[in-house]
Amino acid sequence: MNEETNPPVDRLEIQLKEYLYKKTNYAVMLSASWGAGKTHYLRNTFLPKISDTGYKGLIISLFGVSSIDDLKDKIFLALYPILENKKLKAGATVAKFILKSVDVTRIFGQGLIDAAYENFEDLNEEMSEQKRDWLQLDKLLICFDDLERADPNLLKENQILGYINSLVEESNIKVIILANEGKNMPASFQEIKEKIIGNTIHFQQNFSTTFEAMIKGLQFSTNAYVEHLRANESLILNFLMKENGQHINYRTLSYFLSNYGAICHYIQKGFTISDLNEVKHEIQFKVLRFCLMICVEHKKGKLNYNEKQGLDNNADYALRKLYESNKNATPKNYGEQIMEDYFPDEDYLHFKSLFNYLTGGDYFDENQFFNELCEIYHVRTNNIPEAYKTYNALSAAKYKNLSDNEYLILTRKLRDFAFAGHYDLEMYISLFYLIVRDGNVLNLDLQKLTDRFIRTLKKMTYRYTHPEILRRHNHVSTDGPFYIYYEQLFKVMESVNRKAGEIINQRNSEFAEREFKNNYDAFHESIMQQIKNEDGNVSLSGINPRMIFNVFNKADNKKKSKIILLFVVLYSTYDRNFELEDRDFLKALDELLTIKQKQVKLKNISGALFLDLQNEVKKRIAMRLHT
Repeated sequence: MNEETNPPVDRLEIQLKEYLYKKTNYAVMLSASWGAGKTHYLRNTFLPKISDTGYKGLIISLFGVSSIDDLKDKIFLALYPILENKKLKAGATVAKFILKSVDVTRIFGQGLIDAAYENFEDLNEEMSEQKRDWLQLDKLLICFDDLERADPNLLKENQILGYINSLVEESNIKVIILANEGKNMPASFQEIKEKIIGNTIHFQQNFSTTFEAMIKGLQFSTNAYVEHLRANESLILNFLMKENGQHINYRTLSYFLSNYGAICHYIQKGFTISDLNEVKHEIQFKVLRFCLMICVEHKKGKLNYNEKQGLDNNADYALRKLYESNKNATPKNYGEQIMEDYFPDEDYLHFKSLFNYLTGGDYFDENQFFNELCEIYHVRTNNIPEAYKTYNALSAAKYKNLSDNEYLILTRKLRDFAFAGHYDLEMYISLFYLIVRDGNVLNLDLQKLTDRFIRTLKKMTYRYTHPEILRRHNHVSTDGPFYIYYEQLFKVMESVNRKAGEIINQRNSEFAEREFKNNYDAFHESIMQQIKNEDGNVSLSGINPRMIFNVFNKADNKKKSKIILLFVVLYSTYDRNFELEDRDFLKALDELLTIKQKQVKLKNISGALFLDLQNEVKKRIAMRLHT
């Protein structure tokens, strides 16, 4: 025999219906903080269930109401669709004091009433003549929303509460007031509150019931998406509670659900790279947590498109946590505190594309997101090399789920891949730590391991990496157990990186010179795009100043103007890459221009453009000398 499962009891529904059945002359206040879902509950859950009581329900927002006449207009407009007769004569109508001073002509003229009643002047006259004959609607429930957002003067002078009092006392109209009690309320509010509000109900929804209703109501969702949300209900609840620690802000939940769907669908349909598909569920879990965190903190007002709180530079904290075994790594700023609060035992991964999308700065760019995944999981030529699969397994926060034998085998493989130079230059301090942590399971001599790594690093001069990434590794605590080995490795990494950078810069400079000389339009567009995207070190310092001078000298006026524009944009808007090399480059170019000016009489447009370039170069030099 199957047992029937009783549906959860809606205690709030019982309380509010009791108020409807009782004979009263007071209002009820439904109190909760902003976003708790009061309005959503009344509109979508409670009001559809009161037909058996004979009541008709309205929700009237007090937001923006600046006079009692405004409020009466709003009530009339809300009542209009439910009255049985469009001419407001027969059937259930409203008491005359509700409509007192309502100017139907004005409302109609604003396009707020259905034009089905053509002769609205007659309607207005009819209303004025027959008010005394109208019947009172004694089964009316008015829910006044956003009390704290009404005109402060109306609250201070208690005009709104006075009007509500006339509704409940003179006509026995039921009134529910929705408010965030205590917020923006004047002191005088408390004085009259006790006379008008007979009961204050503290609103609290059952999360599971509300959550289920919200995900069932999602548009354009799939069964897979809904099941994914259901499977992670506890996680979603836990993250949402971090907004204030007391209740759920259902507006935040709604915001999350409406934006996360596109991301989830993209992941669930799978990737073109099979190795990424193998970790699809892991990706889904990490992305879910990231999106929840961003939505909650964004709705708290702590994050926005222009204020990332350092979340996009998470490597520093991640490395400190990694090297210091989570013991001494304490948050240094709000961004690091967010990472610690939401990801205490998990890897924090930052997705620029998702951050921009969830904070309103961009659309969901699937290509950018895919490229980020490829970078995070170290995809190379359409697969994840075995060396990086091994690294991913050991660097993940949940590596302790491995058996002792699995851990030993993977650590040995990691060491061998590292000796063979299969990893990027900047990873070798992390590799050292992963190999020797947890008691040095391979029983390696740490100095010999360091020496072996150094020999491998010196063979990697051809591999160029970003200097700022290397500098982060040098922030590791000096009192850590492995610092003496990190320090040796870091010095070699810096040396190799510098030499590799010189090689790359030389190659780039040779290419840039050829492009500047032989294909300037393409060179110009490339530099402008890099400036726009803020990609790396955008500079002309690697190009021979004499070559630029010669090209400019021989160019037509249109090309001269374009070269000047390049200088203006590059050295005024792109300040962060103005290094000593740039200053030396500009000084050398200025010397050539000065010699030219002394030797040749400059005139016409060509001469004016020559002087424009010289002025721009001098201006940029002077600006930098004073910074």
